[in-house]
Amino acid sequence: MYRNDRWKLIVYHSIAQGELYDLTADPDEYDNLWNDETAKEVKYDLLRASFDASIRAIDVGPQLIGRY
Repeated sequence: MYRNDRWKLIVYHSIAQGELYDLTADPDEYDNLWNDETAKEVKYDLLRASFDASIRAIDVGPQLIGRY
């Protein structure tokens, strides 16, 4: 799940499905916009932001001290 001030994105991994809600227009999350063509760009932007946030949260291990 990823959200910002306006949007909430939920991704069901391995089945290419999910939920997308406009929290301003639909604060009770009744209207799933996941398959809505008009929200396609928002969905991809949020997917990218979610991926970036996941990568930043990953432990990269100890500091490299050798050449390899």
